[in-house]
Amino acid sequence: MSSEVRSLLLLILDMTPASWGFCTSDFGLPNCIEAALGFANSHLMLSSFNEVAVIGVTPSQIKFIYPNHSETLVGASNDGQNDALSCMNNTVRQLSLDLVTSCSSTSTQIVLAGAIIKGLCYYLRRCRELK
Repeated sequence: MSSEVRSLLLLILDMTPASWGFCTSDFGLPNCIEAALGFANSHLMLSSFNEVAVIGVTPSQIKFIYPNHSETLVGASNDGQNDALSCMNNTVRQLSLDLVTSCSSTSTQIVLAGAIIKGLCYYLRRCRELK
Protein backbone atom coordinates (compact mmCIF):
# COMPACT_ATOMS: atom_id res chain seq x y z
CA MET A 1 0.00 0.00 0.00
CA SER A 2 1.36 3.37 -0.98
CA SER A 3 1.83 6.18 1.50
CA GLU A 4 1.02 8.66 -1.28
CA VAL A 5 -2.27 10.48 -0.84
CA ARG A 6 -4.74 10.06 -3.70
CA SER A 7 -7.07 12.85 -4.67
CA LEU A 8 -10.05 12.90 -7.02
CA LEU A 9 -11.16 16.22 -8.51
CA LEU A 10 -14.76 16.03 -9.69
CA LEU A 11 -15.90 18.85 -11.99
CA ILE A 12 -19.59 19.32 -12.75
CA LEU A 13 -20.14 21.68 -15.67
CA ASP A 14 -23.47 23.28 -16.58
CA MET A 15 -23.55 23.02 -20.37
CA THR A 16 -27.05 24.34 -20.91
CA PRO A 17 -27.00 26.10 -24.29
CA ALA A 18 -29.83 28.46 -23.32
CA SER A 19 -28.01 29.63 -20.18
CA TRP A 20 -24.73 30.25 -21.98
CA GLY A 21 -26.63 32.01 -24.77
CA PHE A 22 -27.80 34.64 -22.27
CA CYS A 23 -24.22 35.31 -21.15
CA THR A 24 -23.23 38.78 -22.34
CA SER A 25 -19.58 38.73 -21.33
CA ASP A 26 -16.69 37.30 -23.32
CA PHE A 27 -16.50 34.42 -20.86
CA GLY A 28 -18.65 31.89 -22.71
CA LEU A 29 -18.86 28.12 -22.50
CA PRO A 30 -15.68 27.44 -24.53
CA ASN A 31 -13.69 29.71 -22.21
CA CYS A 32 -15.25 28.06 -19.17
CA ILE A 33 -14.28 24.62 -20.47
CA GLU A 34 -10.71 25.82 -21.11
CA ALA A 35 -10.51 27.25 -17.57
CA ALA A 36 -11.81 23.97 -16.11
CA LEU A 37 -9.25 22.04 -18.18
CA GLY A 38 -6.47 24.29 -16.92
CA PHE A 39 -7.56 23.65 -13.34
CA ALA A 40 -7.81 19.90 -13.99
CA ASN A 41 -4.38 19.82 -15.63
CA SER A 42 -2.88 21.62 -12.63
CA HIS A 43 -4.49 19.09 -10.29
CA LEU A 44 -3.11 16.17 -12.31
CA MET A 45 0.38 17.68 -12.42
CA LEU A 46 0.58 17.93 -8.61
CA SER A 47 0.80 14.17 -8.17
CA SER A 48 0.78 11.11 -10.37
CA PHE A 49 -1.84 9.66 -8.01
CA ASN A 50 -4.36 12.45 -8.64
CA GLU A 51 -7.42 11.79 -10.78
CA VAL A 52 -10.01 13.92 -12.55
CA ALA A 53 -13.63 13.26 -13.48
CA VAL A 54 -15.79 15.65 -15.51
CA ILE A 55 -19.58 15.50 -15.62
CA GLY A 56 -21.58 17.59 -18.08
CA VAL A 57 -25.15 18.60 -17.25
CA THR A 58 -27.87 19.85 -19.60
CA PRO A 59 -31.63 20.06 -18.97
CA SER A 60 -32.11 16.74 -20.74
CA GLN A 61 -29.18 14.63 -19.55
CA ILE A 62 -26.27 14.10 -17.20
CA LYS A 63 -23.23 12.56 -18.85
CA PHE A 64 -19.75 11.52 -17.80
CA ILE A 65 -17.45 13.38 -20.13
CA TYR A 66 -14.21 12.15 -18.60
CA PRO A 67 -13.25 9.44 -17.94
CA ASN A 68 -15.32 8.00 -20.73
CA HIS A 69 -13.98 4.55 -21.49
CA SER A 70 -16.10 4.13 -24.61
CA GLU A 71 -14.92 7.33 -26.32
CA THR A 72 -11.39 8.31 -25.41
CA LEU A 73 -10.04 10.52 -28.16
CA VAL A 74 -6.33 10.27 -28.76
CA GLY A 75 -4.87 13.09 -30.77
CA ALA A 76 -1.36 13.93 -31.76
CA SER A 77 0.23 16.08 -29.10
CA ASN A 78 2.32 18.54 -31.04
CA ASP A 79 2.22 21.40 -28.56
CA GLY A 80 4.71 19.98 -26.07
CA GLN A 81 1.92 18.86 -23.78
CA ASN A 82 1.90 15.63 -21.80
CA ASP A 83 0.14 12.92 -23.86
CA ALA A 84 -2.25 11.95 -21.03
CA LEU A 85 -3.26 15.58 -20.47
CA SER A 86 -3.66 16.14 -24.19
CA CYS A 87 -5.87 13.06 -24.47
CA MET A 88 -8.03 14.25 -21.57
CA ASN A 89 -8.29 17.77 -23.00
CA ASN A 90 -9.28 16.53 -26.46
CA THR A 91 -11.84 14.12 -25.03
CA VAL A 92 -13.43 16.77 -22.80
CA ARG A 93 -13.56 19.32 -25.62
CA GLN A 94 -15.11 16.94 -28.15
CA LEU A 95 -17.62 15.27 -25.82
CA SER A 96 -18.63 18.66 -24.40
CA LEU A 97 -19.36 19.87 -27.91
CA ASP A 98 -21.33 16.69 -28.62
CA LEU A 99 -23.33 17.12 -25.41
CA VAL A 100 -24.17 20.76 -26.12
CA THR A 101 -25.16 20.13 -29.73
CA SER A 102 -27.35 17.17 -28.77
CA CYS A 103 -29.34 19.31 -26.31
CA SER A 104 -32.53 20.58 -27.92
CA SER A 105 -34.15 21.93 -24.76
CA THR A 106 -34.69 25.65 -24.33
CA SER A 107 -34.97 25.29 -20.57
CA THR A 108 -32.29 26.82 -18.39
CA GLN A 109 -32.91 24.54 -15.41
CA ILE A 110 -30.66 21.57 -14.80
CA VAL A 111 -30.79 18.67 -12.38
CA LEU A 112 -27.70 19.56 -10.37
CA ALA A 113 -28.62 17.17 -7.55
CA GLY A 114 -28.57 14.27 -10.01
CA ALA A 115 -25.11 15.25 -11.22
CA ILE A 116 -23.83 15.50 -7.64
CA ILE A 117 -25.26 12.05 -6.83
CA LYS A 118 -23.65 10.60 -9.96
CA GLY A 119 -20.33 12.17 -8.93
CA LEU A 120 -20.57 10.82 -5.37
CA CYS A 121 -21.35 7.34 -6.70
CA TYR A 122 -18.27 7.53 -8.91
CA TYR A 123 -16.17 8.68 -5.94
CA LEU A 124 -17.38 5.79 -3.76
CA ARG A 125 -16.76 3.28 -6.56
CA ARG A 126 -13.18 4.56 -6.99
CA CYS A 127 -12.64 4.30 -3.21
CA ARG A 128 -13.76 0.66 -3.25
CA GLU A 129 -11.59 -0.12 -6.28
CA LEU A 130 -8.49 1.28 -4.59
CA LYS A 131 -8.86 -0.71 -1.36
